Amino acid sequence: MSLMNEHPNLLNVLFRLSGMNMKSFLIAAGACFLAVLLSTAALFVGGLWTERIWATIFMAYSVCTLINIVRAVTLKGYVPGLVTSIISVPLIAHTAYSLSLVWPWWEILLFAVIGLALAVAGLFIAQRIG
Repeated sequence: MSLMNEHPNLLNVLFRLSGMNMKSFLIAAGACFLAVLLSTAALFVGGLWTERIWATIFMAYSVCTLINIVRAVTLKGYVPGLVTSIISVPLIAHTAYSLSLVWPWWEILLFAVIGLALAVAGLFIAQRIG
């Protein structure tokens, strides 16, 4: 069976996102960068929930990275953000492993689900704006 027959909804989302123009990509990438930068700064300052907020934004970034790689493989070509995504994979793997040593798996999974929702929402908003 082909990928199109097995996962038609996933492919519809991927092909829709493939229509993202450069302006949309820059909006999404800029928002992601700003979120990571601000959450990392907050993490250094400390405070209530800063670790959890940072982990959620990190997971959102990780999901965006995986989405870019899956889009490139599915579409068999370059997509904006692919090079950064490939470079980020080892860093994401190391950080996820480090988090797994400190937090239980269910908490990391929760952050990943929230991060997925944030990442998908951010991509759709960026596409609509751009």
